Amino acid sequence: MKTSKGFDITVRIIAGVLLSILASLYWIRFANQYVFADDFPLIFFDYITSWKMLSSMSTNQFSNFLFLIFNIIFSIAIISYTIYKLKIEYVCVFNVLILVYFVLAYCSNPIHQFVRGYMDWRYDWNRNIQGERLQKRDFYLQKLKVKSCGKFNLVMIVLESVDSNWLNSGLMPNTKKLLSDGINFTNIEQSRNGGDSEKGLNDALTSNGAISITDIFKKCDYIQIAMLGFNKSFLHYDKFLKYKNYIIKDKRLKDNDLFDESFNEYKNLYLKGKPFNLTIITKDTHISNCGCKAFDLSYNGTEEDRLNYNYRALDFSLVKLIKNIQKHDKNKNTVIAIFNDHYAWKSSISKSVDNKMVFCIFKYGENTAISKKGTTSNIGPTILDVMGIIHNNNYIKKYTMADRKL
Repeated sequence: MKTSKGFDITVRIIAGVLLSILASLYWIRFANQYVFADDFPLIFFDYITSWKMLSSMSTNQFSNFLFLIFNIIFSIAIISYTIYKLKIEYVCVFNVLILVYFVLAYCSNPIHQFVRGYMDWRYDWNRNIQGERLQKRDFYLQKLKVKSCGKFNLVMIVLESVDSNWLNSGLMPNTKKLLSDGINFTNIEQSRNGGDSEKGLNDALTSNGAISITDIFKKCDYIQIAMLGFNKSFLHYDKFLKYKNYIIKDKRLKDNDLFDESFNEYKNLYLKGKPFNLTIITKDTHISNCGCKAFDLSYNGTEEDRLNYNYRALDFSLVKLIKNIQKHDKNKNTVIAIFNDHYAWKSSISKSVDNKMVFCIFKYGENTAISKKGTTSNIGPTILDVMGIIHNNNYIKKYTMADRKL
């Protein structure tokens, strides 16, 4: 194929630029989705344009950030060298294929779905959801019987990275005070199965067994809705929550706005007259630049100050949500359970060796502190027990901490 020198250079530059953009977006999206729980590279651009944010990174964060930059530069270098060496006809084909990819990926989306399908298959394989675990789940579901579904609705609030260190830091005084109004479990440790957000929630719901408390709710004909403040594909939450019988609503909002939306959802569910499990999963205390509002605290831009601000903002909005639900619950038939997914990431506040998880259940007319030792695995079974749900799954029943004779 004979072409002019100007055409040759132009085509190669276009191909190089398009491929470089594609590679960069891939790496940035990967970092955002699996580190920042965000949709687009906004957080990445915040970091590269702010010296304060860069200088306030932890060693681990900075090493990950450098790895991301290295991947982008290395990818662009490989792309540039390949485009330079290829025959011009192959470069033209590259340009056409890349443009077709962008059209398909951002319009009809089949390529993304194909890649996502493969990743979901890998997720199933790695998590043992298929194969032996799924067979066990089907086996136990067939045997599962519920003698009494009780009379309560449930609101579960899963707090991202909130542990006893943060409760005792002085930044969450309203939440700490509120816990004394409920059944407060003060000696819960993170189980070995609960190392990150999805794993922690899974352990709380299943006690690392085959059956989830959401399977029991399904037997009782509960409406089950999960309200997420982040992209549902983060850590495969969409796949995970689908297996747990949830309808997913990923609002991608700051926690205070997510709580407002969740309260509206609660009121709508309450009017339907059917039992429901409304699960709210927060995110703002996972990242430092959430843009949330703490009305009595300011920050000077360092990462730790921003995190402190986020916890203070959560303290306001969480207490507001719980009080709004309790005020609206005229029939006194809503149980509220709050717990965290895992210990908070390292900071000057989250450093105590005697750290504990947060777990409290609000049920009308009951308030006590329980110091019995437990782990994340005890959370779901205890919630069922407090709600008065009687079932025949002995594996789940043995993990209750409520000590009720039902």
